[in-house]
Amino acid sequence: LAAPAGPQVQRGSRVRVVFDDDTTETYTIVRQEETNRQRNLIGENSPLGAALLGAIVGEMRAFRVRPAGPEQMVEVLEID
Repeated sequence: LAAPAGPQVQRGSRVRVVFDDDTTETYTIVRQEETNRQRNLIGENSPLGAALLGAIVGEMRAFRVRPAGPEQMVEVLEID
């Protein structure tokens, strides 16, 4: 198995993403107890946080906010 090209999203990463509706946001992936939506700190076990873990720049990931909710797509634009 080849190593991923570039950094992967992990806890502590600042990640710039674009959603299906072309909205862009920058989030920091944190431990669940550090979650703070107002500061764009998302928990690693949240639906979006879990979907982003391990992703690389340019990768699309699917997630659902609610288990029965619609599937949404997010693309990783930048990882710091």
